[in-house]
Amino acid sequence: MDRYEGYHINDATTFCMFDTTGDGRIHIKFVGDVLRCLGLNPTETLVRKLLRGYKPNSSICFEDFQLILKAAKKELSKDVTCTTSIEENLISGLGLLDSKMSGSIPAAELKYILTNVGDTMHPNQVDELFKGLVDGDGNVKYEELVRMVISD
Repeated sequence: MDRYEGYHINDATTFCMFDTTGDGRIHIKFVGDVLRCLGLNPTETLVRKLLRGYKPNSSICFEDFQLILKAAKKELSKDVTCTTSIEENLISGLGLLDSKMSGSIPAAELKYILTNVGDTMHPNQVDELFKGLVDGDGNVKYEELVRMVISD
């Protein structure tokens, strides 16, 4: 662990867990996983952006990972500072699916979007997310859903 001296122990320990060959490097396919183990929640799009310039089968050393970690924290902190506008944007966007202007949208339609568009979720994750939010008509109150997600 000498090569990691002076760095945050959690960063170095987590990095080492993904060093499968013991050479002080990790394959770039693990970068997103290491970031998530360190408590960050980057999208796959952000991970790809952070890894631009690396060849698909390359590996990185801990020092390069630290630069990526710093960039990821900086990028993700931008998102935290505008939570209110994110909430408003999500509510506004989901409102486009609310043809009756009732404050509710079909749960099946939203589930389809969440499991098939962009950074997708597993259907079981969506079912867990919707627990207690789907009414008798199969609709979800989207403002309530957004506020619950943002608060967690």
